[in-house]
Amino acid sequence: MKKIFKKTKELLTKFKQTIKSIGIKRAVVLVIAFLLVFVVVASLFKKQTMNNYYETETLSYLSDDLLKNNYSSYLIDKKDANVEAIMTTNNMEGSIKEDGDVLKYINEFNLENEDKIMGVAEFLKKDDYITLPQVNKTGMYYLKVVYYDINKQINDNQFSILINEEYPFVEARTLKLPSSFIFESDEFKLDRYKNEIQPSSFKENKWQEAVVKDYDGLNPGYFGFYLKEGENLK
Repeated sequence: MKKIFKKTKELLTKFKQTIKSIGIKRAVVLVIAFLLVFVVVASLFKKQTMNNYYETETLSYLSDDLLKNNYSSYLIDKKDANVEAIMTTNNMEGSIKEDGDVLKYINEFNLENEDKIMGVAEFLKKDDYITLPQVNKTGMYYLKVVYYDINKQINDNQFSILINEEYPFVEARTLKLPSSFIFESDEFKLDRYKNEIQPSSFKENKWQEAVVKDYDGLNPGYFGFYLKEGENLK
């Protein structure tokens, strides 16, 4: 204990001598400078914290809703469908167009095909629609569409399908009909590295036929629509 006391006394004596040799004012300035440097350096390593609160309940609800109402779940729920048939757009009602070109196509199509066309719908506005006749048998129906692409934009044509004014599954909100593109030229020029340069392409305006399906490739096969007797598509 005496040794510790003696050692402490010696350190205090040396500290006093050092202060006297430096001067009290200089010692105070050095202490303040040291504290300032310490504060600045410590601030560079200050821990950053985020106290933002993110509401995830809505996102969780939307995720669950999409999983419950996607086409895969829809198929599982309607697995007892004992009727499967292709439904054409015959006898439709709604935005029907009748002029010389359309009537000419209808006549030519009906001469060459077993499935007869009764009318052509023109979709120019967002609220244009057609309503298909009610089915007389309960089952899963697939929709075949014959269409003429007049959309000048490069993206595919989009539409939606409702059963009794409701979307049967999420994917039915944004269905697609593909567009046809052709090259402006059959000649592929070469760049300076001898690589082929693809020529420009443009949308081809022609009559096309397609069965409604997932053109993004997430769902294999065609989209089926479960209809009970007396229900219809819009």
